[in-house]
Amino acid sequence: MIEPIKIEYDLPLSAVDAFTCYALRIGDWWPAGFTAYGDDGLDTIVIEPQAGGRIYERSHDGSIYDWGIVRAFVHGIELVHSFHLAQDKQHPTEVAVRFNDTHGGCRMYFEHRDWSHENVHVRDKFLPAGGGWDVVLGAFVEFTRS
Repeated sequence: MIEPIKIEYDLPLSAVDAFTCYALRIGDWWPAGFTAYGDDGLDTIVIEPQAGGRIYERSHDGSIYDWGIVRAFVHGIELVHSFHLAQDKQHPTEVAVRFNDTHGGCRMYFEHRDWSHENVHVRDKFLPAGGGWDVVLGAFVEFTRS
């Protein structure tokens, strides 16, 4: 078994507010440089808020690039979705994000999992040391603090 990438953050928002920022305002905080359309082409990113919903980015010209499918959407608590941005669509991974209230805010638990021999060759670019999730989730943390 290939270990998932796990990251945790303490945030200054309630679990419901942090979840809302993460899932429903993802287009406001996700760094454009970490998308298929990039800094010049990205218009927004959308997570359709229900199981079976799509996750996608839209370019300024209206083109759509799919990232995955929502597997679980429990508002204020958990989002789970398949993920194939920067990966082979035939061998997606899975991202799970959970928020739990704490005294003075919440704790975010992030896990990028379902690595296999078909997709492990791209895993390093997502590792915190590789600048992947640290940069992306760092932008989210900053967004929650502004």
